[in-house]
Amino acid sequence: MKGKQTALIPGNEDHVGYWLTPAPLMAQLQAEFDFTMDAAPFPRPPGWDGLKEPWGQRTYCNPPFAKGMSIHGWVRKAIQERDSGKLVVLVLPVAGWMELLLPAEPEIRYLGRVAWVNEEGEATHRARFPSSLFILRPKA
Repeated sequence: MKGKQTALIPGNEDHVGYWLTPAPLMAQLQAEFDFTMDAAPFPRPPGWDGLKEPWGQRTYCNPPFAKGMSIHGWVRKAIQERDSGKLVVLVLPVAGWMELLLPAEPEIRYLGRVAWVNEEGEATHRARFPSSLFILRPKA
């Protein structure tokens, strides 16, 4: 199916937008990770909430999105499940600038919300968004 899937799809009465994983990509991921669960299945069974259900030992998650819906809940759930000893493969959108940078395979170091300083070395404010270092080392 092309384009955004809408509430016309059975099991999608809450108007969540689904973008289904292409079959060739899903087959490749399944072969590598041998998933035992899809945390955001389509069609979604009645009453299913992937943020509340326990996930399987090897879970794939391509979360649904809707206006006003946050990715944060899915990320928190994925981390919680990973911390309980489970493998999680989470598919999320990449910001435009990252699309250029990630194929260069940078080393990534999370910095958190940096308290940036002024010319006198005084902390002026804590960053609104977390930052990371993206280190691009020369190829041998």
